[in-house]
Amino acid sequence: MSFSTIDIPEMLQNIENNEYILPDIQRSFVWDTERIEKLFDSILRGYPIGSFLFWKTPKNIEEEHFFYKFIKNHHQGRKDENERIKENKGQATAVLDGQQRLTALYIGLKGSFFMKKPRLPRHKDASYKKFELYINLYQENRDEEKPTYYQFSFLSENDERKDNGCWFRVSDILINNILTKIHIDKKYQEISNLLKQAEENKEQGKFADETFNLLLEKIKTSKIINYYETKSCNIDEVLDIFVRTNSGGVVLSKSELLLSTVTASWKIKDNSNAREEIHGFVDSINKKYRNKFNFDTDFIMKSSLALTDTGDTRFKLSNFKSERISEIVKNWESIKEAIDKTVKIISDFGYDEHTLTSNNALVPIVYYLYKRKCRLVKGDLEYIQAWIIHALLSSLLGGSSDTTLAKALSFIGNKPEHFPWIGLKGAFSSGNRKLIFTSEDVDDLLASTSKKKVFSVLSALYPSYDFKQSFDIDHIYPTSQFKKRLLRGIGMSGEKIEECMEAKDTVANLQFLGEIENQEIKKDKMPNDWLKDYAHKHYDGDYNKWKEENYLQDFIDKDLPKDMSGFLSFYEKRKERMKKKLLEILEVKS
Repeated sequence: MSFSTIDIPEMLQNIENNEYILPDIQRSFVWDTERIEKLFDSILRGYPIGSFLFWKTPKNIEEEHFFYKFIKNHHQGRKDENERIKENKGQATAVLDGQQRLTALYIGLKGSFFMKKPRLPRHKDASYKKFELYINLYQENRDEEKPTYYQFSFLSENDERKDNGCWFRVSDILINNILTKIHIDKKYQEISNLLKQAEENKEQGKFADETFNLLLEKIKTSKIINYYETKSCNIDEVLDIFVRTNSGGVVLSKSELLLSTVTASWKIKDNSNAREEIHGFVDSINKKYRNKFNFDTDFIMKSSLALTDTGDTRFKLSNFKSERISEIVKNWESIKEAIDKTVKIISDFGYDEHTLTSNNALVPIVYYLYKRKCRLVKGDLEYIQAWIIHALLSSLLGGSSDTTLAKALSFIGNKPEHFPWIGLKGAFSSGNRKLIFTSEDVDDLLASTSKKKVFSVLSALYPSYDFKQSFDIDHIYPTSQFKKRLLRGIGMSGEKIEECMEAKDTVANLQFLGEIENQEIKKDKMPNDWLKDYAHKHYDGDYNKWKEENYLQDFIDKDLPKDMSGFLSFYEKRKERMKKKLLEILEVKS
C-alpha cells in the first residue's frame, strides 16, 4: 500500500465527482453535530484527525457489488440515505476507513444537517429545520466545561444565536474570491464591519483575524488528508483489511459488514430492509422465551447460508452474491420459523446466554428443522439434547468451524427422517474435531468450575430434569460454610481446607434445584437440615430414592454428613458415582 496526502478541496471534489465512493460493507453515517464540530475544532488546532484507507477498485466492480455516494445533506428523520451509484465510469476509490470523518467534512463544507424541531412529530418533513456549520470569529470558546477551543456550531438561517458574535458560514471559505478577512461580496459586509468594530477590543479583533486566516489555511491549502491506498483485486482480502482497520481494538463482526450487501440485494426483491428485519428478528429470539439469549447477526446469517445447501457457510463476499441472497429472501419466513423453533427447544433444555458456549452448535438443528418443515418425530428431542451436550462439551463447533459444520450438514442430508444423532456421533469419531472423550476428559469436566461447562455436565447427568421451571445451579453444601476460619474451627488441616475450597464449585457439590425451593426453603442450610423435607415433598417421603437419583447411592440407609467435617468424604463418593455415569453417557472406551 502507498501513502499519500491531499488537501480538503481536492477531497471534496473527488466526492462530488463520485471518484470517492462507499462500498456496501460500510455502515450508515452516525455522527451527530457535536462530533462534526469537534472534528473542525481539531483541524484548526492542528490536532491529527487520523489517516484514511482507500481501495482503488477494479474496473466493472459495480457488476458484482454495490457502491454508494456520500451523504451531503443529512436528515435525522431518515435512514439509509446514501444514494446507490448505478453506473460509475472508470476506476473509483472506495473508502474503507474514514467514512464518518469524510462525510462530516463534506456536510460541514458543502452540505447541511436537518434536525427535528422540539415537540413536533418525527414522521413529518415539516418537523425538521436545515442547519449549516458556522464558526464564531469573534471569540474563542472560553467554557472550560467544553472540550473545544474554537466555537463551531450548526445554525439555521434565522438563528437567534447569530445576534451575538461574528458568525461566519464555514462553507463560504471555499468561495474563490475569499482571500482575506475583508470580503468583496456585499453579503459579507456585515462581518467586515464587525471586524473593524473589534478594533475597540484589540485582543478580540486579533483573535478574529487569526482565526479567519487559520480557517482559510487549514481548509483551502493544508494537505491534511493522509491516506493509504490498496489496489487489491481480492474482495475477501479487502474485507479483512476493513475489519482490521475498523476494529479499534474490538473485533468487528464480518456478518454486520456483509449485512449491507444483503440489504442491497434484499431491496431489489421486495423493497424491504434486511438490516432492520434481521436485527428485529435477533432482538425477538433473544427476549421471546423464558431464558434470555445473546444471539447476533452471525448466528442468523450463518444459519441462512447453511440452508441454501451450498455447503459453504463462510463469511466471504463471494458467498453473498445476489442469487444466494435471493434464495434466502424467498425462504425467509421458513428460515425464521426453523431458527425460532431451535431457540425454543434449547430454552426448554435450560440453556441461556451464559451456558450456550457455541451458537454454531445450533446450526445443524436449524438445518434439520428447516428440512422437515419444523415437524419433529418421536425421539428427536432426546437426540437433539444429546447432540447439544456432546457438541458443547467437546467444543466441536467452537472457533473457526465452517468445515466441521459443512460435514455435519452434509451428513444430515436433504431429506432427513429423524435427527441423526447416532450417525453424527459416528461421523465425528475421528479427525481433529471429534465427539470422542477420554477418561481424562471426564476428570477435567468434573473438576471444572465454569458455569458453561458445569451446566452441560449436569444436563447429561440429569437428562429428565424439567427445565421449564425456574431453577438454580445449587451448592449441596452451601458456599457460606466454605470459609477458612470456619473450617479451621472444626479442626481441619490446611491441606484439607485447600481441597474443600477447590471442590466447592465443581460438579460433585452441585445440583439443579427449583429457584423458589432454593431461595426460600433451602437457603444456606446443610443437607441434613432440609433434604428429608424435600424428599417428603417431592419423592413421597422416599429419602433413599432421592439419594439414588442424585448419585448418593453410597449413603442409602445412612444420613449424609451432618457438618463440614464429612464434606470431602461425601464429595469423593459422589464424584466417583458421577464419573461412572459420565463415562457411560459419553461412551468412553477404556
